Amino acid sequence: MTRHEDEALVATPAGDQAILDAQTDLPPEADQPVHARDHGENLPDDDGAAPSADPSAEGRATVADADADADADADADADPDLGPAGAHVVDDEADAAVVEGDEAEAEVDGAEVEAEADVELWDDGEPDDETDGRRNVRRTAPAVGLALTRAASWARNVVRRRPRTHPLVEAVAALPEAGPDLLVALDIDGTILHHDTTLSPRVAESVAALRDTGAHVMLATGRSVFATVPVARRLGLTSRYAISSNGAVTVRLDEEAEGGFELDHVVTFDPEPALRALHQAIPDGVFAVEDVGTGFRLSSPFPPGELGGEWELVDLEDLCSREVTRLTVRAAHLDAHTFQEAVHSAGMQSVTYAIGWSSWVDVAPEGISKATALERVRDLLGVDRAATVGAGDGSNDVEMLSWAGLGVAMGGARPEVKSYARTEVAPVEADGLADLLDLLAAPR
Repeated sequence: MTRHEDEALVATPAGDQAILDAQTDLPPEADQPVHARDHGENLPDDDGAAPSADPSAEGRATVADADADADADADADADPDLGPAGAHVVDDEADAAVVEGDEAEAEVDGAEVEAEADVELWDDGEPDDETDGRRNVRRTAPAVGLALTRAASWARNVVRRRPRTHPLVEAVAALPEAGPDLLVALDIDGTILHHDTTLSPRVAESVAALRDTGAHVMLATGRSVFATVPVARRLGLTSRYAISSNGAVTVRLDEEAEGGFELDHVVTFDPEPALRALHQAIPDGVFAVEDVGTGFRLSSPFPPGELGGEWELVDLEDLCSREVTRLTVRAAHLDAHTFQEAVHSAGMQSVTYAIGWSSWVDVAPEGISKATALERVRDLLGVDRAATVGAGDGSNDVEMLSWAGLGVAMGGARPEVKSYARTEVAPVEADGLADLLDLLAAPR
């Protein structure tokens, strides 16, 4: 049996018998052994000896007990990046592979496979009475053929395309390069700062790197302006806009101004209806109203560090006496579920409210959110809406995540918050924000 270099023997259930039949007509020149190779390696005999004749049937060839599957599995164990017939797989995921190699070439269309395979033949030199002196042939072609069949099946499952990228990378690629045409709004607690208020050095560096590109990096938080300014200073985000009180207060940060800021835009509302409804639902709660530019009036003290500015303890009637930018209720003695039920039962009308991680709710003027304030700032800066990014983790961030051209939720956010975002990053504890900022700052 002769073979051209560009031929490939592929064994199929029917093809095995056809090859067996063909072996009975091998010409005399097949006496000399020709090495068989699979994946570029020799296929050794089990015991190194020539096969014996099989007198049970005339013209029957004895098939070597060569296990092609075991051979292929051994190759795979040695190098998981090698596919059948020595093909190299460049694979970033199981369903994204590109095949390269001289001995196997896989293509999606037609799943063509080209491979080298030789046939090894032996003559035991002993005549067989029943076969009238015909040589018993040890044939390894079926083993090679099975390996090639395996390669063909594997090749048909290969998908030749570009490696799939993370949705965040694709989304960032659609944004303009970092600079004055990009606006990035960042929540503070649970996004920039850990829940214990610590700041990761890596996040701080990433904020600074993006800021230095000239991009409009700004804070958008539920904190009062007095609690926002210290964070802005730590991050070097001065001399720019910042949004506080969940969108009710917009300031222009300025280190030369008193307190480090100047009021740019303020929205107030009458807190009395919501305050009385909440007081009835949570009579033992702690209530506070924000007087912008001054601080808070409180029914009872809040824990240190939770509210900035000056404090003044007053009664319920005083809390209801004039318009404010924010109403806050805290009930640390209630679990989150009981607190949420109590807030919802209050049936507040004509206000916007967001429940925090703990038993805490912020009430803002109706229709006011971080998104409404950011839209105003975006217009002032002349940034295209599609070139905006918002990152946050709380229920007071959902409007911002929906508004932004690219809304990014933190990995620790609740599922209902993530549903408003286009994509997400790792939790704040894993510096997920830095991953986003580094991509935004990178040249494209």
